[in-house]
Amino acid sequence: MKNLKKKKIEFYYDKRGKLYFFSKKKNNFNIKRVYVLTDTPKNLSRGNHARKKGNKIYLCLNDKVIIFLNNGYKNKKFTLKKGEMIKVTSMIWVKIIFNSKNSICLTIDDREYKEKEYIRNFEEFKKLKRK
Repeated sequence: MKNLKKKKIEFYYDKRGKLYFFSKKKNNFNIKRVYVLTDTPKNLSRGNHARKKGNKIYLCLNDKVIIFLNNGYKNKKFTLKKGEMIKVTSMIWVKIIFNSKNSICLTIDDREYKEKEYIRNFEEFKKLKRK
């Protein structure tokens, strides 16, 4: 879990505003899917799962998003503010809490969706991690 850390999203700013950008090459990430979580009621959680394979990058595009991570032994909390991101590897339990209805979280995924790769029961996840 010590390798997990948030970082700023690169951006360019001029009189027209900010242009945030994500470089596949600079972030060493093979993009397969991109999706946006938005209009989520305050304090509602999303995620609540782990993946057997693959990596995801969570980017906060507006307000704040709280990301709780668990490796089967230890919890870690990250508060992503607008313009910050975190890369999460496989076999990490992810729970996302939205600070407000205006919070927006963009997710970049290096795998196509396959339900069988997801673990949606936390107790099952802990058992798999402790084998």
